[in-house]
Amino acid sequence: MVANVAGRTAIGAGWLVAWRMASRGLGLISTLVLARLLLPADFGVMAMAIAFTGAVQYLSAIGLLDALIRRPDTGEEWFNTAFGFQALRAVLTGLIIALGAETAGAWFNEPRLPPILYVLAGTAALSGFENIGVVQYRRAIDFSVEFRLQIVPRLVQFFVMMGLAFVLRDYRAMLVGAVASAVVRLFMTYRLHPWRPHLPSVVRLQHWRGLLGFSAWTWAAGLASLVWERCDPFILGPALGTGNLGRYLLAAEISIMPLTEIVAPAMAALYAGISAARAKGTDIAAMTPTLCLALLSLLLPISIGLSATSGYIVAGLLGPQWEDVRPIIAVFAWVGCLSPINYVCNTILTAEGRVRRGFYAVAAAAITRVILMIIVVQTGHIDWAPVAALVAVFMEVLYFLSQMRFHAIRWRDHTASAARLIIAALATVALFAATGLAWAPVPLDAIMALAVGGALGLGGIVVFFTTQVGLWRLMGAPDGAERHVLTLVRSALPRP
Repeated sequence: MVANVAGRTAIGAGWLVAWRMASRGLGLISTLVLARLLLPADFGVMAMAIAFTGAVQYLSAIGLLDALIRRPDTGEEWFNTAFGFQALRAVLTGLIIALGAETAGAWFNEPRLPPILYVLAGTAALSGFENIGVVQYRRAIDFSVEFRLQIVPRLVQFFVMMGLAFVLRDYRAMLVGAVASAVVRLFMTYRLHPWRPHLPSVVRLQHWRGLLGFSAWTWAAGLASLVWERCDPFILGPALGTGNLGRYLLAAEISIMPLTEIVAPAMAALYAGISAARAKGTDIAAMTPTLCLALLSLLLPISIGLSATSGYIVAGLLGPQWEDVRPIIAVFAWVGCLSPINYVCNTILTAEGRVRRGFYAVAAAAITRVILMIIVVQTGHIDWAPVAALVAVFMEVLYFLSQMRFHAIRWRDHTASAARLIIAALATVALFAATGLAWAPVPLDAIMALAVGGALGLGGIVVFFTTQVGLWRLMGAPDGAERHVLTLVRSALPRP
């Protein structure tokens, strides 16, 4: 039974990672084009808008989908109640965004911001009327539908944004693309699932206690995540200005792509898999070290490679006008070496209904990050902001591990697996340092930069996995992260 759940979870993760890869492929193309057609200030003003709207949406997030996934006994009335809360929340969110638009413009000292926020307020309200029935596919760990629901709106956004970028040459191309994506997604939810809201049941909100009982701590955890993820623009924005903030946030987005494009979708599938296994009485918490090490096996070489080839990324994808972001990418990329631990711990705690412990860890980390960013601004050392963010991520790891101590997890049994990862990482860093090509400005044209940087990054990945697997084989292929990764891959492959 556990193997079956693991296989379905691996397949689900595969679908979501496939979506992320397709989305990031489109994202890389759009970034390459937009970076040459638009100014850093255009990225900056949209980053401010997204930071503000994201903050309001986090404030009103109550974890309805997670609650439905976690409860296997939910019926029609539960879905009507959840839809009612979803619509109410979205309308209030849009109203708050619209009412706060002028204040946000004054805070960031950006007159272009309020009109953008008025448009995004309407988009936020519209999202509340999506068909909540599609969550049944996620609960069944069937992410093929989720793939379609994500990729089609993303394709629409891409083509709308690219076409308008050549015509308008400013931030409006990104804004209209976002609106088009939201509208298409709304219509697709009703096309892909037959469930329809029943208005009298929606208004009754019959099961509000059952949903909000789980969601209270989920909301608190979301609030802590809001501070953690969105504090940088609010604290650094007034000090950096629109252009520099755009550079900083774009660099951060590129740096954490392994997390957003691989780990985050894998955790969505993992959450559904854990919830299904938990309903059958399986102790999933014991798998925490293995899951952490398995994700680190994948993320470490990619993150190290991103850091080492930051100069090639700038020269190949962004252009010389973005040279200032190279050191930011080089530092931020190391976040991928730590964050998988946080993702796994938080996912397991949430699936087990221990949301409060996850909240404590994220809240403590968020407070740490805010304090460090305020120190950066007050001391005038703005260039230390990426380092402060990295230190905050390290502290988050410690906070989460402290919340996992209540489980009977034998971390010491995984010392050898962790040692193999560390040795492989050190060998990869040594290779990059020995070439003399890493962590430096790149005076090459875009094509040559991509070719050399790609070869350098691929070489690092080969050295990492060769070292790790070689050590594992040398030690007799013991039970560990390597073996579990192979098992999951085999279970996800179609049987002949």
